[in-house]
Amino acid sequence: MVILDDDTYVSAKNIALGTTPRSQIANDFATWAASNHAIEIIDAQLHESEPPSKYGYTLRMIIANTQDYQKTNLSPWKRNEQLLTEMAEQYLVLAAGQSDTASIRPADLFVVCVDFSQEAMTEANWRATKEFGLEVKRKHPAVWDVISEFYCSVVFYFHETDIIVHEDSGLSQALRNEYYSILKTHDDLNLFSKDNICLKFDSKENVDRNYAGSLFYYSRG
Repeated sequence: MVILDDDTYVSAKNIALGTTPRSQIANDFATWAASNHAIEIIDAQLHESEPPSKYGYTLRMIIANTQDYQKTNLSPWKRNEQLLTEMAEQYLVLAAGQSDTASIRPADLFVVCVDFSQEAMTEANWRATKEFGLEVKRKHPAVWDVISEFYCSVVFYFHETDIIVHEDSGLSQALRNEYYSILKTHDDLNLFSKDNICLKFDSKENVDRNYAGSLFYYSRG
């Protein structure tokens, strides 16, 4: 997925759906995080760091939602190191009696936090957009193409003027409704609502003029 590898994502999703239990350590840690910091943890995993990390171990905390994830940061570009150190220390305390972690110190850990809701919304959108794009291009000749961008998607008309024309005609709203209906069939964790879907409109004309006609360059832009 976005940050998590596919196997870790599937495991976390199954935990979130209630079809797979957490490990005892992760369960105890999630209970502590909820009680002490009102942070919902889906899973927590400790593993050896890969070179060239200066830390011997990585503690990956998979956090359920954006609101709780933001508590681990003081700003968009600054981590809440005091909180993360406290959480690392508590994880090691809980793990001490259940695994071979006695020799690991908090200073040996690098804590990685992942906003699972963004991972899950991205997966749902990628799957939905593939289906939505095929349907839309089959039914609506005015649409040139459709692409996904993480948890947003973009519908491309042919000309820039089409964006206003089809907003006024009601076609764009009809596409929003169709997109939402398809998206909800892939939204296994019920994370999307009509208020937070992200469907944008652009034009082939813009792609040709500013991105050499390439949707790859557009998505990187």
